[in-house]
Amino acid sequence: MSGSEIALIIIAVAFALIALFVVLFLIKLSKAVSKGSETIEQVENTIKIATSELQVVSKELEDILAKTNTLVGDVNLKMDEVNDAFIAVGDLGKSASELNSATKNFVKKTNKKGKGSSGMKALRFARTLFSGRSKKGV
Repeated sequence: MSGSEIALIIIAVAFALIALFVVLFLIKLSKAVSKGSETIEQVENTIKIATSELQVVSKELEDILAKTNTLVGDVNLKMDEVNDAFIAVGDLGKSASELNSATKNFVKKTNKKGKGSSGMKALRFARTLFSGRSKKGV
């Protein structure tokens, strides 16, 4: 064998090795692209499922918000009614206090005029009125 034949064999072997490595690279690249395609397909399926579930949750959330708005409106109406009741109770307490003050003033004026027995009767009357029961003596 001559030197050119040996060089030709070395070039042929080198070319075969390069071709083998290129084929192995292409096989691995093909597998990677295939797995990438599978992953993209799984992601698309997951997005479709998530989108449909999100639409269901969105509808349920709209229903809950509508019910919450109705409930808040009802609570506001009832709060207005309770507020009116508290105002009425406050007015009643104020009236009772004014009546008590007027009664005390009446008793004081009556006592100053020398009519102690009338003042005592008025005081007994006021106590009976506010205590809800009759008391003997003062």
